[in-house]
Amino acid sequence: MLYEENQSGSIKHSFHALDTLFSAIEVFAKNQNSSFKVEKITGGRLHLYSEGSPLETIDSVLAIARYAFGAVNTINQDEPKYKSLLDFEVRLGADNGKFYLFEFKSNDGYAELTSIGFAANYAAKLQSVAHDLQIAISKELYDELSQDKKKFFNGYTDVALKKYTDDPYYVATLSSELFNGPLSESQKNDIRERAAKVNLTDMSAENVRTKIDFNNLSRKTYKRLTGIPLLADVRGFTKQFADDDSNLEEMASKTQKILTGMYNEVVNADGEHIQFQGDREMALFHDYDSAKSGCTTRATLCAMRMIDIVGKNTGVSIGIGFDFGRLFAVKIGARDEKDRLLLGETVSTSDRLEDKHAGENQIAISKEVWEKLRIEDKGLAKVFKPKGNNIYVATIGYKEYQKQFIARDNERETRQRSYNPAWGCRQC
Repeated sequence: MLYEENQSGSIKHSFHALDTLFSAIEVFAKNQNSSFKVEKITGGRLHLYSEGSPLETIDSVLAIARYAFGAVNTINQDEPKYKSLLDFEVRLGADNGKFYLFEFKSNDGYAELTSIGFAANYAAKLQSVAHDLQIAISKELYDELSQDKKKFFNGYTDVALKKYTDDPYYVATLSSELFNGPLSESQKNDIRERAAKVNLTDMSAENVRTKIDFNNLSRKTYKRLTGIPLLADVRGFTKQFADDDSNLEEMASKTQKILTGMYNEVVNADGEHIQFQGDREMALFHDYDSAKSGCTTRATLCAMRMIDIVGKNTGVSIGIGFDFGRLFAVKIGARDEKDRLLLGETVSTSDRLEDKHAGENQIAISKEVWEKLRIEDKGLAKVFKPKGNNIYVATIGYKEYQKQFIARDNERETRQRSYNPAWGCRQC
């Protein structure tokens, strides 16, 4: 996707191919095992979950991996409309364990399902440490495999996973004999038919002139805009769930409080809530009204308020990151185009800023954001300090920023009052 964006400033072919791939996998997974359900699509990641037993689930996981590998090959090799793209790759991660499906409901009527818990988080991390055309599974799932299937997996450890478990994880290559079976002709035809449903010539990327409304988006109509994807991740929350579910009611209430707090701050700052990714908020800020403050100022103050209401009042911390640049707003998926996404290199940079550079109750921003912030609000830009190459970080909530702002104003006013020009003029 980044290749097409950098080459042409568009994502039309990539968006079309991604929708074809994920729609096909969604339908296959549900037909393969009725216990599998689609939670959501987040960027380039499809989230599936099963409430079946590990023994029932592992074979379905392998079948989905086999199908995903075959679907990617079909898209790469057999579909002419995607020939201009770099070949798609796929990587999978899966874990077994407790997780919590939570339906968030806001006072304005918005509702969204999100999964929270160790297994959900660890599966996502396993997917991130897998390489292209690999599947990574937890030890719990590996132990459920028969001996003839275990031989295709190798055990590894990774320092990035130490905070989750000391157990190894297990990786298999999708081109191995275990997965390398071709799709049936009917399966290939299904993918071709999905690809043919929308012609590339019928798709258009409209520029944004008013506040974006995802209700107006579809496979045929997506939006090109410049703005900020803000990512706010709650740290340490999963560990507060008791293993025996004894505090589940309490944690459900706490989950609602945390998600509501982040959602409300985005709405109050004139941002657009995109989706919850587990206990992570993804929001959009963009400039569309000259009478309003700039989007970098609104996003930064929103982030500071999140630190106050989430990072300091709920017993957890929060890390926030965002970049400024070109974005594409789309809707995707087999479930009535339900998933709202932001795509583009700016999203990838924001993700890295949050994940790699924002510590506890910190905000990490790119140099582009900091430069724009200096133009909009120099005082706000001053709370950020350089960290590495083109990265700026602040550890401050909104209340503390207000105190500093008032203190600076008082100091400036005191200096102005204490200076009388006539005292320094000997000729007066």
